[in-house]
Amino acid sequence: MKFKTKLFVFLLLLAFVTNGFLLFIVGLQVQHRRKESYYFRILTIASTTAVAVNGDELAEWPKSFSESSPIYTKYKNLLQQITVANQKAGIKLEKMEILFPDPNHPGQLLHGIEAANQGDNIPAGQPYLLQQSKKAPFRVLPLQQAHPLYSEVAAVQPSYIQEAWGYGLLGHVPIRDASGKIVAVLIAVINANEIDKQYHSFFWMGLLFLLTSFAVALIFAYMLAKHISRPLEKITHALSRVGKGDFSTRIKIDSHDEFGQVEQAVNDMALGLQQRDNLKISLAHYVSNQVAETIIKTGRLPEVQGERRKITVLFCDIRNFTPLAEDLSPEEVVSLLNTAFEVMVEAIFKYNGMLDKFLGDGFMAIFGAPLEDDQQEEHAIRAAIVIQDALKELRAKWKVERGIDFKIGIGINTGIAVVGNIGSKQRMDYTAIGDTVNLAARLEAATKELNNASNILISESTHYAVRDKFKFKSLGPIHVKGRHEAVLIYEVEDGK
Repeated sequence: MKFKTKLFVFLLLLAFVTNGFLLFIVGLQVQHRRKESYYFRILTIASTTAVAVNGDELAEWPKSFSESSPIYTKYKNLLQQITVANQKAGIKLEKMEILFPDPNHPGQLLHGIEAANQGDNIPAGQPYLLQQSKKAPFRVLPLQQAHPLYSEVAAVQPSYIQEAWGYGLLGHVPIRDASGKIVAVLIAVINANEIDKQYHSFFWMGLLFLLTSFAVALIFAYMLAKHISRPLEKITHALSRVGKGDFSTRIKIDSHDEFGQVEQAVNDMALGLQQRDNLKISLAHYVSNQVAETIIKTGRLPEVQGERRKITVLFCDIRNFTPLAEDLSPEEVVSLLNTAFEVMVEAIFKYNGMLDKFLGDGFMAIFGAPLEDDQQEEHAIRAAIVIQDALKELRAKWKVERGIDFKIGIGINTGIAVVGNIGSKQRMDYTAIGDTVNLAARLEAATKELNNASNILISESTHYAVRDKFKFKSLGPIHVKGRHEAVLIYEVEDGK
C-alpha cells in the first residue's frame, strides 16, 4: 500500500474516531443536563403542589376513601388544574396523585386522589404497584427499600416507570401534617416518550454532524495526503533514477520545511555521485576500471609519499615514428598516435595495469600497483602480446592508406621500486622510480639495437616468474646503458 493511501486512511480514521468520541462526550453532557432539567422540573411541580395541600385534612380521609367527600373533590380539582397547566412541549405532565400509607401493611402505599390525562383512574384504597421497566414484574415498593416513594425528602425515581400509556419519569414529595408526620405522598409523572423524542432528535442531529464532518475530513484528508505525498513521489522517483545510475537527476520542491531539506540532501547526493562517477571516468584514463573502482571505494586521500614494493614495469615505443611523421601535419600525427594508443592502453587496462605516463610516441605502464597483483608478470606479458597483435592490423591499414610502416618495441622488467605519489600537495603524480623502471626502459631501447629482430624483451626476473607459461628465446647477456654488468634477457616468442 502506498504511503499516500496509508496517510489518507489514517486521517479518515482519526477524523472519524475524534468526531465520534467528541459527539459521544457532548451527547453524554447534553443528556446529563437534560436529565437534571427534567428532574428539576418535576420536583418543582411536585413540591409546589405539595405546599398547597393541607396534611391535616388528608390525615382523616383514608379512613373512608370516599370519592364523594369534599376533600377528594377539592384536591382532585387541584391536581387536574396543575396537570392541565403543565402540558408543554418537551415536558408533558401526564399524571398527579396523592398516595396514602397502608395501615394494615407497613411499607405499602395505596391509591388515593388521582388526576391523569390518559388511562383509567384506579379506585382509591387499592395497592399502588410500580413497574420500573418493561420486563420487570409489578411489585409493591416497601418503605425500607433503597428508593421508596414513601421517603422523608423529595426525590425522582432513577429509572422510568411503566404506565398504560407508555413510560414516565416519576417524582415524589412527602406530605406532612401539623406535627410533621408524613400522612401522604404526592407523585407527579412526566411523559418519558417526549423525552425520548428529544434524545432521538439529538441522535439524528449528531449523526448528521458526524457524517458531515466525515465528508469534510474526507476531502481534507485527500488534499493533505496528496500534498504530502507529492514531494515524496518526487523524491522516490529521483532516488530510483539515481539508483539506476542517472546521477544528473535533480528534484525541485518549493518548500522550506523538512521536504526542502530532503530535496537539498538528495540533490547533493546526486551531485556527489556524479562527481564520483566523473572522477572514476577520469581515473579510468590512467588505470583500469577495476583499479579505479577500488581506489574510489577505499576513500583514502592520496599522500605525498612512496613505498617500496615489487612491480612489473612495461615500456612501449613506436620505433622511428618521428622520421615517419615528418611528412604529416601535426593534426595527422596526433590522430595517428591517438589511434595507436587507444588499442595499446585498452590492452593495459584489460590486464589490470596502470598507465603511468605517455612519452611522446610511447608510454610507461605499471603492473602490481597501486593494487597488489600476484600475476603481474603474466599480465604484463599478455598485455604486450595483445598490443603486438592488435597493431599488426593497424600497420597494414596505415601502409595502404598513408604509405607508412612502423614497428613497436616493448621492454618488461620486474623488481623492487619506490611507488607512490611523487610531487607536492598542489600537484602530484602516482608513479614508480628506481632501477627497476630504468632497466625496463633500457630493455625497450634494446629492441632497436637488436636490428629490429625482437619486439618484446623481458628481464631474467620477469622470465623466472612465468618461465612455464610462455615460449621464450634466450638472447644471452647484453650490456645496456647505465649498467656495468651484462643483463640476461629473453624474447617472447609464443604467448599461447
